[in-house]
This record gives sequence, structure tokens and C-alpha cells, in this order.
Amino acid sequence: DGPAARAGLQSGDVVVTIDGVEVRTFGGLLAEVERHAVGESVELEVERDGAPLEVTVPLEERPATLPAG
Repeated sequence: DGPAARAGLQSGDVVVTIDGVEVRTFGGLLAEVERHAVGESVELEVERDGAPLEVTVPLEERPATLPAG
């Protein structure tokens, strides 16, 4: 129900880059997201079922239910 889902990301999508920066781990993903302010949008390149897909995701406050990294 979060911003990623509203932007079209699905369970099983693998984030490859954020604004062109390669992401290899969940911690790396969080670190790259935290470089941006709430309200900004980031361009994600994801892999879905082996195919590349580009998605724009507006950043919102992280829900308290997500792990800290």
C-alpha cells in the first residue's frame, strides 16, 4: 500500500539502480533512498521476471513497520 506499490512495483521486483546508482543489498537500497528528501521522486530500474523495467517512485516517510536496514 506504500509509494512503491502505488508506483507499480510488485512483490518479487529486484531494484537494480536508483537514479543510475547500482544497488546490491537492502542496506544499499535504504542508503540511496535516504540521500533524497521526502517529496522527491527517484528513478528505479528494476528487474521483473528477468526483464528490465523503469519506474518513478515519489518518496514518502518510511512506515515504522519497515526494518531499519
